[in-house]
Amino acid sequence: MITRLLGLVALICTAVAVWLYLDLRTTQQALTGIEAEMSTLQMRVDADELFLNGKIPDAMVLYRMIDSLTRDSIQRQRQQLSNQYEISTDSEKLEMLSRKLESTTALLRAYQAQKTDQKDFIVIEQTGEILELQEEISALKEKLAAAQKEIDQVKTRRGIIRFETSKNSAVTYFGDLENGKANGTGFGYWKSGSTYEGNWKDNQRHGKGSFTWADGERYEGDYLNDKRHGYGIYFAKAGKYEGQWENDMRHGEGYLYEPNGKLKVHGVWEKDKLVKTIK
Repeated sequence: MITRLLGLVALICTAVAVWLYLDLRTTQQALTGIEAEMSTLQMRVDADELFLNGKIPDAMVLYRMIDSLTRDSIQRQRQQLSNQYEISTDSEKLEMLSRKLESTTALLRAYQAQKTDQKDFIVIEQTGEILELQEEISALKEKLAAAQKEIDQVKTRRGIIRFETSKNSAVTYFGDLENGKANGTGFGYWKSGSTYEGNWKDNQRHGKGSFTWADGERYEGDYLNDKRHGYGIYFAKAGKYEGQWENDMRHGEGYLYEPNGKLKVHGVWEKDKLVKTIK
């Protein structure tokens, strides 16, 4: 009897030891995964800061590393944005034309000043040179106007601006512009490390887009006046919500899933609270 009891105790102790070992191992694996995820998120923050500060090649190196770890396509998305933003090159072109125009204009004025002080035959000779200069200046003015128009169009179409949201959060924006504000499609980087890619209206998220918090949680869906509104999916470590939103809260019919993808609740929410379960 005692032998059996001791054997049972030994068996229970062994089972507990195995369970503790497996639980510890699972915990360690989870911690390792969290550390890796945080490292990737920090890398993305660093890459976005480099990108927005104009250090495109350095940013692309980090984006490439992130894509290899997460199987995302961030590098391609940022490269597309970068390819559409070439204002600096156009500005250099405009500056060069302006300098040439100033130089040529100064030379013309010098010839014209000499005209009244020289003899007739010299005036006739210089008149031909003056006409050539005037023609060159006219051509340069046309090129200058065309370059300025092109730059104005590019600046209206795309660019980088910084502004504060209605919640006093500093945002650096890269994308479509209209009237000096984010209007159209673009990428926003919050000082906290959060990012948003999608549609904008007057410096507000408006339309469809994807917002990623600094901790990795993400929302993909509809926005109205800078708030989640309409249909959207919220991805969190604790699971996923897919359904209707209103005024930045879950509101309407939706589905709540566990981390493994299993449906947990199908119901109706009001102001972020589950009020009805649908079977």
